[in-house]
Amino acid sequence: MIAVAIACLPVFFARPEIPRWEGLVFLGYYVAYTAYLILSVQHYEDLPLLSATMLYFVVPLTLVTLDRVARGAMRRAPARPTADAPAWPPCSSR
Repeated sequence: MIAVAIACLPVFFARPEIPRWEGLVFLGYYVAYTAYLILSVQHYEDLPLLSATMLYFVVPLTLVTLDRVARGAMRRAPARPTADAPAWPPCSSR
């Protein structure tokens, strides 16, 4: 859940809506974590194998998601006006 919380930060601060692919990634996180909780309560005998598999799946997926979100946020970030440039371009009157 810490990995998911870290992956959420740039998504939530970058824009008010998320694309479908990011929503599917977060849905996958939710399904995997819920399945892990259910299996751990039932004392699933292959839980260590499942834990290792989730670790090798969730960590790379989180890194890829963070990379894509960060690159997308940098592409969409509006340029800040400089001190000598007006915030809005002047209107041309006809």
